[in-house]
Amino acid sequence: MKGRLKQELHKQLLKTEGFELAQDRLISSAIAAQFFGHAGLPAATDSLAYEPVQRILAIATSDGRVKFVGQDGVECTASSASQSATKCLQFLPKKGALLRVTEV
Repeated sequence: MKGRLKQELHKQLLKTEGFELAQDRLISSAIAAQFFGHAGLPAATDSLAYEPVQRILAIATSDGRVKFVGQDGVECTASSASQSATKCLQFLPKKGALLRVTEV
């Protein structure tokens, strides 16, 4: 019974809006995998800043990127025109801005 139930559930999962996808027709060339994001801390982290009111953590990297991490599932990465290492990273109180000082 368990095997039959599993097969039936699998069939139901393959149905999309009345269209049933044949299992043997899906080939690897039909799938286009693309990198669209990054999760976790960047490898080249060199500075951190925390904004306690909005609870945002800013993580600067040595190649000019700044990653913002907020509530669960909220992340954003920004790139700076200056691809230099970060000397100082600080949120400006009551300004809603982040100051990033670089070497160059």
